[in-house]
Amino acid sequence: MFEGFKIAIPMLFIAFGTMLVGGSFLIAAWVNQRKCPPGKPRRALYAFTTSVLVDTILILYSPSATWELTHHDLWTFFSISMLITSFALLFITVALTLRSPGILKVGARVLFVMNLLGFVWLIYGAMN
Repeated sequence: MFEGFKIAIPMLFIAFGTMLVGGSFLIAAWVNQRKCPPGKPRRALYAFTTSVLVDTILILYSPSATWELTHHDLWTFFSISMLITSFALLFITVALTLRSPGILKVGARVLFVMNLLGFVWLIYGAMN
């Protein structure tokens, strides 16, 4: 009866975690962006912004995401594709902020660890 929840709950954890935690780091990074010189930090900020917005769109697009994730294979594929896109953009942000200090570096790493744990949980739930 609750087979779909093994996939839905980790997906919602990733999406809501990115939206809430990433959104707060994103606001702080945009406030501090005037101090950044043009170049890599700005590109990292744009990649981080897109990563957070992709997961926010995923949440806002489906108010009944849990029901749809448990009943529709197409929606599951679409959601996983958006989460992978967001994770790839987050990985790009981490790569671009390797040598630059600041709130963006901290936020990208915190979100990267959260998403990595969510994907491990997702894979574990899908295999059992």
